[in-house]
Amino acid sequence: MEALDKYIRVKVLVPGEDGEYMVFAKVQGKKRDKEGNLVGSYNANPMLNSHVYKLKMPDGHVAEYTTNQIAESLYSQVDEDGYETGILDEITDHRRGEEAVSCDDGFTKTIQGVQWPVITTKGWDIQVRCHWSMRATPLSIECAEYAISQGIGHEPAFNWWKHKVMKKHDHTIAKVVARCRKKAMKF
Repeated sequence: MEALDKYIRVKVLVPGEDGEYMVFAKVQGKKRDKEGNLVGSYNANPMLNSHVYKLKMPDGHVAEYTTNQIAESLYSQVDEDGYETGILDEITDHRRGEEAVSCDDGFTKTIQGVQWPVITTKGWDIQVRCHWSMRATPLSIECAEYAISQGIGHEPAFNWWKHKVMKKHDHTIAKVVARCRKKAMKF
């Protein structure tokens, strides 16, 4: 019956050891006592279900959480449509690997002599810090702004897409501003 349990092998967002950041832990199975009996009792309502589960944390240690805690965590990390969402707090750092395309090799030539950018992000790592909540923020806008501010926007990994993203971003903001402007109100 444990193989049919809907919580086993699920990744759950729980507070880390420091309590400041949230981490993903994987539900390994239900906790058992010395005789091999399950700890807690089952109820179809997750709030009344008292089973205890073992969660494997990213650092390797195992923590114990009740069904109620797991259910709360699962419901808190999805929006009203059931999609998992997160907000990007900030991009903290970037790293360029050895396999990244250099600026000299960032364009390919065609027959008419027109240069087209190489479409790749190979070799680049972006380190981000996320805060989990109910809204989503597109990573592409944040990443494009970060690349421009750090002076790496000319690199082939960013150059081929950052202009389109920023143009779309500016266009969307202009639409919102135009929609929010109020003319003279009659009443």
